[in-house]
Amino acid sequence: MTSTAGDKLKVVVVEDDFLVSLSVSEAIELAGMEVVATAATAGQAVALCETERPDLVTIDLNLCGDLVGIEVAEVLREQLDVPIIFVTAFNSPEIREAGDKSSPLCWIEKPFTPRVMAERLKAVTSSLH
Repeated sequence: MTSTAGDKLKVVVVEDDFLVSLSVSEAIELAGMEVVATAATAGQAVALCETERPDLVTIDLNLCGDLVGIEVAEVLREQLDVPIIFVTAFNSPEIREAGDKSSPLCWIEKPFTPRVMAERLKAVTSSLH
C-alpha cells in the first residue's frame, strides 16, 4: 500500500453508470478516503490504476466494453496487486464463485446508500491503513 498512517486511502472507481459512480464516490469520501480517478471502461481502469497506483479499486461487474468487471479485477490483481471491492447488482452464486477467484475484499450490492456503503468500506479497509 502506498498510504501511511494518517493518510487517506487512494481509490479508483470503475463504474460505467455516471450516477452510480457519483454515489460510490460519495460513499468513499464519507468513509474518509480519496477518489483519485474514475473509469467507465476496462481500458480506462487499467491505465488509470497504472498511473495512479491506488490503494483500493471499486469495480462494477457489468461494464461496457470488451472486459467485464471480474476480468478487470483479475488484471489489476495480477499486474498491480491492488485490493478490489466489487459493487454490483448481479449476485448469483455463479457470479460470486467467478469473482471470488480474484480475492475481493468484499462485495457491495446495489442498490446501496452512500452512508451504508461508507460504513462497509470503513469496516473492510481498516487493515489497509
